[in-house]
Amino acid sequence: MFYQVLGESTRHVRARDDLFSRPSEVVNWGSPRTQGRYTGEQEDIESGERISRCRALEGISDLAITQEDVIITLSRNGSIGYVAKSSHAIRWIQDEEADNYKFIKVIGSGLALTECGKVATINNSHIVILPIKHKIKDIASGSNHFYAITDDNRILAWGENQTGQCGLGDRRNKPSPEEIKLFRGEVVFIAPGSNHTLALKNNQVYSWGMDSHGQLGQGYTDGLAVPMLIKRIKDVDVIEIAAGKSHSLALSSSGVVYAWGDTGMGHVSNSSGFVVDGLSLYKIVHIFSGYLSGHTFCSKRSW
Repeated sequence: MFYQVLGESTRHVRARDDLFSRPSEVVNWGSPRTQGRYTGEQEDIESGERISRCRALEGISDLAITQEDVIITLSRNGSIGYVAKSSHAIRWIQDEEADNYKFIKVIGSGLALTECGKVATINNSHIVILPIKHKIKDIASGSNHFYAITDDNRILAWGENQTGQCGLGDRRNKPSPEEIKLFRGEVVFIAPGSNHTLALKNNQVYSWGMDSHGQLGQGYTDGLAVPMLIKRIKDVDVIEIAAGKSHSLALSSSGVVYAWGDTGMGHVSNSSGFVVDGLSLYKIVHIFSGYLSGHTFCSKRSW
């Protein structure tokens, strides 16, 4: 199903399958840099428009697009492949390490998650299992910072950290995973942007990292190295979050989309404050924006 293919926070979406018991449409807006490869669109889309079914997704249970526009694919039997930028054919990875595991998720940074809770990196035609001691139940990443959520609800972060995007209290790069202790033992959902991150805890949204375009929702800061509650929407019952290159999104239980950050290419549509007015005629049931994207997807249902 389409919503499973796209989500960086798919575990959260799958827990809400009841919202998809009736047919939904997929809409998008913003920059067509990678979107045009599948839909044929070549111009920015300023408001939500329906897009056609992507035939390239047939037979694939999950996929991700890297910064180099390489498509990483995951088959229904747990095998990993890739499609080079100049190609339309999937090349399945034949690797001794990979043959020992069934993979259940891939993301654009080149990370993959196995059924038994291991995290792997995908490097060209090779797969390497990372030496993380914890059993991992989900993974996410921004441009060059990474997250793993353990089975006992610890959030581990590592990678580039010059803007505090790992949320660990300093701005030193992190070569190995460290825990964000604020969220220990809590059920938290992570949505990394390019160099910032959102977290959803008890239906409230936290942000940290770069704030060059107000994407943290904190009122323009020099960036944050620790998670901070976004007070402007603290009374909203938020059920899902998403982050793009320099913009952020939140979805309420009533189907209202909130957006903030860079609006230069229509990323947040016709926004008035945080609320996206252009979607007011619909009940939105899912939002998504990849960490490199200048566009946004949502699934909608007419009121």
